[in-house]
Amino acid sequence: MRTTMLIYVIEDDFQQRDYYTKILQAEQNDVVAFKDTISAHNYFVVHPAPDAVLIDFRFEGGPNGLSLARQIHAIHPVAAVVMTSGYADKDDIIDAFRDGVDDFLLKPVNARDLVKRLGNAVIARRTNNPLDVAERQLGNLTLNPNTRQAWWKAQPLDLTRTQFTLLLQITAQPGHMFNYAELYAICTGEHVDPSLAAKKLKTHIFNLRHRFIEIDPNTLCPVVSKRGEGLSWHLEDNKSK
Repeated sequence: MRTTMLIYVIEDDFQQRDYYTKILQAEQNDVVAFKDTISAHNYFVVHPAPDAVLIDFRFEGGPNGLSLARQIHAIHPVAAVVMTSGYADKDDIIDAFRDGVDDFLLKPVNARDLVKRLGNAVIARRTNNPLDVAERQLGNLTLNPNTRQAWWKAQPLDLTRTQFTLLLQITAQPGHMFNYAELYAICTGEHVDPSLAAKKLKTHIFNLRHRFIEIDPNTLCPVVSKRGEGLSWHLEDNKSK
């Protein structure tokens, strides 16, 4: 593990949180620790991307670690996410890897193993996601996940955090229809039913589409919203405005 990495530790057990923090700081890393997913989410949306995040799988009374992992990768795609758990079963671990978690450690976690596998996760994440280190280009759209800036046809898009998160998520899989409940959970960490999620996201989606139309009213908007279904990104040949 290289020196002076920035690592977030999210763990509700104080002794475990302190244990991880001391191990990682002993390796000359900068560590920011949180006791729950809500405080972690509120912090990382307004701070620079970490090199790695260590997250417990289950939390009492709040979004679980897997929900937070999705949000981190939506906002900071280059950050490696490693989960820990003393209770996860085989299906939990499979779900975590399917959702993009880079590694999964079963408690108790050995100090040497923690350092080695976090470092390997960072290397693998950067190797497999080279475009996320800087800018991402999709036709006439340019995205910078680190600075949360976007340009459409070389013109800057003035987006809120929620609008940028929505755009970053849907452009990760062009043509795929993301349902509203999934998108709302990624943006906020809160799980609600699809109809309520659609209602809460309505203004954000309208304003996101309007930003594209403002820049070029004559080009079909690539952000496609379908009532009762969700949101997707289509390239310039899309026929729905």
